Formats: sequence, C-alpha cells, structure tokens
Amino acid sequence: MDLPRADQVEPRALPRRRDGKDIFIAVLDATERLIETRGIAALTTNHIAETAGVGIGSFYRYFGNKETAVAEVQRRRERRTIERVMSQLSEMTDASLEEKIRVTVGALVGPAQGGLTLRRELLDIPRCWIDPTATEAEDELRRFLCQQIASFFTSEDAELIAFICMYAVERVIEAAVLRQPALLDDPRFVDHLTRLILGYVEGSAVDAIGSRGASG
Repeated sequence: MDLPRADQVEPRALPRRRDGKDIFIAVLDATERLIETRGIAALTTNHIAETAGVGIGSFYRYFGNKETAVAEVQRRRERRTIERVMSQLSEMTDASLEEKIRVTVGALVGPAQGGLTLRRELLDIPRCWIDPTATEAEDELRRFLCQQIASFFTSEDAELIAFICMYAVERVIEAAVLRQPALLDDPRFVDHLTRLILGYVEGSAVDAIGSRGASG
C-alpha cells in the first residue's frame, strides 16, 4: 500500500479551546504509547481513540488518518527536544564548549527520547512527513554550534563544520538505535561523541589559525 503524501499527514485543524487541546494531546500520548507497544503497522485509528479515551469522531476532527497522528508524534518529539536543549544551553552562559556539547549530545541520546521500539519505528517514517519541523530543529542546533565556534573560523567554515558535526552525531545515534542499542545507556557513548565533535572543532581551529599565520 502506498504511503500517504506529506500533505495528507497534516492535522485537519489545530485545537484552540482547552477541551480540544486535551483531546489532541491525549491522541498523541496514546499514539506514542501504542507505537512503543505494538508498532506503527499494527496501529488503527480505533485503537488510538480507545487508548486516548476519546470518541472516534473526536479523533477525526483533528487527524485524517493514523499516519497523521504518527507524524505529529514525531513533530512533537522534535520540538520538545530542541526546546529542552536550548533551555538548558541558555542557562550555561559561562560553561565551556565541551560542557555545552555534552549537554546537547546527552539530550539527543538520553531517555527523554523515548523507548527503543518507539525510536526505531519513528526512524522509518518518511522524512517529508515531519518537515519542516525536523529541519527547523536541526537548523537551530547548527546555528547554535556555529555561534559558539564563529570566533575561530570564517563564517563559511563555521557553517560547514557545524553541518558536519550535526549530521555525523545524528547518524551515529541512529546507528546505535538500530544496531547497538546498549550504547544508548552507556555513558561512554556520550563521552566519545562529545570528544568526536570537540576534537574535530579544535583540530580545525588549529589548522585555521595556522593557515592565517602562514598567509600573514
């Protein structure tokens, strides 16, 4: 069966009143729990509505199909992750770059991301379902890293280095989720990812300073 298009997994409406918001949140919470326990393939709209404690008509008021609920779960996870990270970083004005990187990596790896089944299942949904939310979250993290290292590099180099760091870490974490999930609970995993980014940034900074010195 063909998967829905991106425009077919947008909520029919966003709730404005408190009761509507309660229904919307209950559906997302139920969908997330059911993905963890049953997987996406076994989901039905009736299962979601029943678990959420809402009528099927209330479900369809906001969600046209189960895929919309699944996509909105992942969009919510993306938003929550970036809000959590940026909130923590905003309180770390005097922290070192290493400490800020460690906090960021820890948030991307840690238990707040949900259970293993949930994470694996959501990795399989089409990227177009969760854009632009996912891209906006990634861009915010890249901009933050770019700002932290801007004094060492040209703006073009800082942007390139931030891009490489962001997606290198993201893909390594995805590989751990799929192939070596025990790493997610191993504190060495965050340590090594932090050192990977920091070592790359510091090494690139040394090279950049050396190049400027040679050209001067």
